[in-house]
Amino acid sequence: MRVLGYLVLLILTLYFIFVKPYLMLKRVEWDVEGLELSFRKGLSFKGFLLLIPLRELTLSLYVKGASLKPWEFSVEELSLVEVSQRPPTDKPFDYDFSPLVRLAGRLNLKTESIYVSSNYVPYEESLTLFIRGAELRGGVLSSKDWAEVYWIKGADVRPLRVYLERAHVEGSNFVVDRALVDGGHYRLELSGRWEGKRGSFKGKALIGPFQGKDYHLDTIRLSFGGSISYTRINTDFTGESPYLEMKDRKSFRDIEIKGTYLWKWRGEHFVKSHLQSGMTAATLDYSLRDKSLRMDFKNLEVDSRLLRTDRKVYGLASGRLSLELKKKELSLEAFLDPMQFMEHSLRMVNLRLSLSYLRGLMGSFELSSYHPFQLFVKGSYAGGLLSGHAVLSGYPLRAREVSSELSYMGRFTFTDGTLSLEGGGKLHNLGYRDVMLGDSSYSIRVDRLNKYSLNIAGQGFNLLGEGSLEYKTFKGNLHLSGFNLSYGGFDLRGVGGMLWIDASPERLTLLGSIDGQVLKGGISSHFSSELRTTLKEKEWEGSFEGKLRDLRAFNQLFERGSFKGSLEKEKLGLSVDLDDRLTLAGYYDLREKLYVFEGSLKETYKDLVLSTSYSIRGKGDKTSVQFSGRGTYKKLSFPVDGSLSITGRKLEGYLKGFSLREGIVRISLDGGTVEGTLDEGRIRVLPILLYVGDREEMRLDLKEGSFNLKERSLYLKEGKVSGLAEGVVALSFQEKIGLTVNSNGTLDLSRLFSLVRSRMLADGEGSLKYTLSYRGGKVNLSAQSQDLYLRSRYIAFPMTGSLNLRLDGNYIAGKLSLRGNNRASFNAVLTGNLKEAKATVDGSEIPILYKKENMRANLLLSGAVEAFSDYRSLNLRGKVQVWGVANLQKLPKAEGGKSEIFKRVGVDLVIDSREPIRLNIPEGFIYTDLWARIRGNLYDPQYSLLATLKGGNLTYYERQFYIRRGSISVSNKESNLDLTLIAPAPDYSIIIDLKGNPQFPKALVRSEPPRDTREVLSTLVLGGGTGEGLLSLSGALVSAVPEISNVVRGAQRAAGLDLKFQASPSLAPTGEAGVNVKVSKEVTERLELEHQLSTSRNPRDTYTGGELKLTPNTSLGGRVYSDRSQEIRVRLRRKFDF
Repeated sequence: MRVLGYLVLLILTLYFIFVKPYLMLKRVEWDVEGLELSFRKGLSFKGFLLLIPLRELTLSLYVKGASLKPWEFSVEELSLVEVSQRPPTDKPFDYDFSPLVRLAGRLNLKTESIYVSSNYVPYEESLTLFIRGAELRGGVLSSKDWAEVYWIKGADVRPLRVYLERAHVEGSNFVVDRALVDGGHYRLELSGRWEGKRGSFKGKALIGPFQGKDYHLDTIRLSFGGSISYTRINTDFTGESPYLEMKDRKSFRDIEIKGTYLWKWRGEHFVKSHLQSGMTAATLDYSLRDKSLRMDFKNLEVDSRLLRTDRKVYGLASGRLSLELKKKELSLEAFLDPMQFMEHSLRMVNLRLSLSYLRGLMGSFELSSYHPFQLFVKGSYAGGLLSGHAVLSGYPLRAREVSSELSYMGRFTFTDGTLSLEGGGKLHNLGYRDVMLGDSSYSIRVDRLNKYSLNIAGQGFNLLGEGSLEYKTFKGNLHLSGFNLSYGGFDLRGVGGMLWIDASPERLTLLGSIDGQVLKGGISSHFSSELRTTLKEKEWEGSFEGKLRDLRAFNQLFERGSFKGSLEKEKLGLSVDLDDRLTLAGYYDLREKLYVFEGSLKETYKDLVLSTSYSIRGKGDKTSVQFSGRGTYKKLSFPVDGSLSITGRKLEGYLKGFSLREGIVRISLDGGTVEGTLDEGRIRVLPILLYVGDREEMRLDLKEGSFNLKERSLYLKEGKVSGLAEGVVALSFQEKIGLTVNSNGTLDLSRLFSLVRSRMLADGEGSLKYTLSYRGGKVNLSAQSQDLYLRSRYIAFPMTGSLNLRLDGNYIAGKLSLRGNNRASFNAVLTGNLKEAKATVDGSEIPILYKKENMRANLLLSGAVEAFSDYRSLNLRGKVQVWGVANLQKLPKAEGGKSEIFKRVGVDLVIDSREPIRLNIPEGFIYTDLWARIRGNLYDPQYSLLATLKGGNLTYYERQFYIRRGSISVSNKESNLDLTLIAPAPDYSIIIDLKGNPQFPKALVRSEPPRDTREVLSTLVLGGGTGEGLLSLSGALVSAVPEISNVVRGAQRAAGLDLKFQASPSLAPTGEAGVNVKVSKEVTERLELEHQLSTSRNPRDTYTGGELKLTPNTSLGGRVYSDRSQEIRVRLRRKFDF
């Protein structure tokens, strides 16, 4: 051991003298943690760190948890990082692994994690390797997890995952039994052998699938095998892919793949393959080093789907495609013979294409064909625009009925999927059907593949139009000058305009835009029209539409109008709209002279609008008309239903009766008749009746009148009004003046009030004389009554008086005066117009009666109120005085569900009492002064009320209490009671102060001279009776006894505020007197709970109990007393007949 110690000391001495200075000079750092040497564990350490900084290279080595024994080494973690400023070496790796492989057959190695990273910083290149869980034992190497490799060059990151399932050593050969490689887009399963500096491999690969915007390539399955060295990889492969689809263009199925892959160090790097799908074949030569592709193809199907065109195209193409990815250039040469284009079979079709997409897509192309017609196209592509020129000769044009041999020379463009061209040429032997038009010159402009515009100049005509080459259609116009035409009995004179031609395989249509004059019998008019005639199956059909001016027919002049018509064989269809007043649609049989029409008539005169539909049937000079519709006068709407019969110039008609209803009010008009000529005649209106409910209340009988169609006037002689009103009325209508109504008579107020009595709660008697006139929209009304007699359930006695009302156009004025006895009076004055009105109401000592279930009042009312209204809202303001007697049994409850109309009623009213009001309540009476104010709107008013109590007498516990003083205030926010009661007793006076909320006041009990509160309470309740009333004294007295008050507050918290209180005297068998207070609550209709507390010491006076009603005649109850004794009661109520 002494020798070993000297040896260690010598080593340390040599390290610190020679090694340590050198390491410090070279800035080499190292550190060992937990170094241990033993015969059992061998050499082990927890951690080892070595950092070697060189001029252009820095190496870092870190080893964690290492253990070294003879032929066995294990490490938890190994990390080796290289950071270099030098470029990657140009020399290939060259090392013979044979000795190392033979050594591996003897070693046992195990590691949990290996991290190796080589970084070339200035060149932005790095290679990183992660290995997890690798073990070499007995010459067999395996891994527990995937190893990850990352090669990074600038922003290009290429990840690779490798899983070595098993490898083993055979002498100097390293054999990979099975390994998996995952490169993202490809997955490999391979095996191989390495000996010295070279090896061999074989395996299978899955590549893809690949999904692009315009293509989808299914998974490629390959089998491969080859050789590998440090400077060369060479492999042959075969495989297949189910399909390649170019979306919406082309698809290839069952693609067979054969090829070779070659890689040389700093040399060649290419893939050569042969592809076969059906009859289509292609040979590819792709250089990965130069990024260039050469492809020869054969029998590639070219059709409409591949070219994305609606035209019929088909052919088999062969040729060559070259693609330079670095230069971003593409060239294509293709040959097709034959090629089907629409109905033509083209021969010797050649295509040359050259593209560059380095700075946007640009290039040139050339297309030629020489049979059956000559075609040469040459152009270029740049910035999304394809342009060029074309020469065409000898093209056989066939477009429905048009035929010619066409030649063309011009330019074309193709952009955004749209083809356009512009040029011109000759039309040899131009013809339409059997008509030959000779040679013509033309210019053409094509906007799409099947759309064109055309201008043809020939002998005596100039045609401008457009059409479709694909569908053989043409639309154009031909200018014409003055001609006359007669057809079907109509004469057209001085016509000028233009003809529009629309030709298709099914029909030929001529459309004319013309103007002139038309004459037919006694009808004449100037017109401007569009004429359409169609030739279909050798039969002409026609239609027309246009405008009319100065049309004269049936002694009527219509300044303007429009019409539409059609001609089919011998039947003329016609629709007319004249001045927006008359519409007509139907047909006229030219052979039978029979006509059937339907239409509508709309006449408007000021506020009167008549809108009807009608039907007309006739033959020769006989015509019958049926009409039905509605008329409106301002907001009044009524039906119009009737008939007319015309024979020559004789006129007869009938208007059907109708009814108007608004609520329970109904107006019934029995209709009317007319008789005369087309100029003038007589009119008779049947009675007009007014119903309220099912009862006839008024009747209007008009005498026979007259009408004049030329002057557009109507006169109804003076008629009689009977029923609710008695009087006369007359009506007339003139075009310049409008409707005029005059009436005067007397209105029966007794009968009127009988209709509204239930709604107004009032009744009346008397008569109202009126004079009414309406002329040209202006109303004048005058009404007077001197014998009004009014009764109301709210007024103690009837009132009599007078009424005057006047409406003069826009001005309204009126006055109502009523008297009751020698003192009561009511006056109202109304002024205003049709937009707003004001009423001033003044009343004096009006006896008011108010009756409800829990309240009755007999009061006198005086005051003045002003009312303002714009007929949408109402505002009231004023001051009213009230006094008298009121009986109140219960406090009124708040009423819910107010109508929205109350939001439009504003108030500002002050109410006070001229004299104290006597208020009778269940426990006595009170004299009080009253002051109140209500503001805001009636839907949610702001109010405040103050009642000052002047005196009164209240009875509680069979004892008289006198009101010493008091007041009650109520508002939207709070209510407050302040009341002092005094009751005399033999030795002292009992005084009770009630304060707080009127519904739940608190009581302060005292006496004069002062006595103990319990004594005073006992004296009070021993008198018998109850303390309940409108103001509950029993509930208030609870607060005066602390013990009872605490119990009540607890009960209120548990059961709410809806509790019943009852205070009563008690007398114990010992002669002791006390006060019992019972608190009870009905939980449900069947269950009631109660609790009684007593000031006496008798345990039977304090208890808790309840009662449950099982049936209306059966109940079950019980009590628990303060001494914990109990009792149960069963009650059965039944009548027994003994």
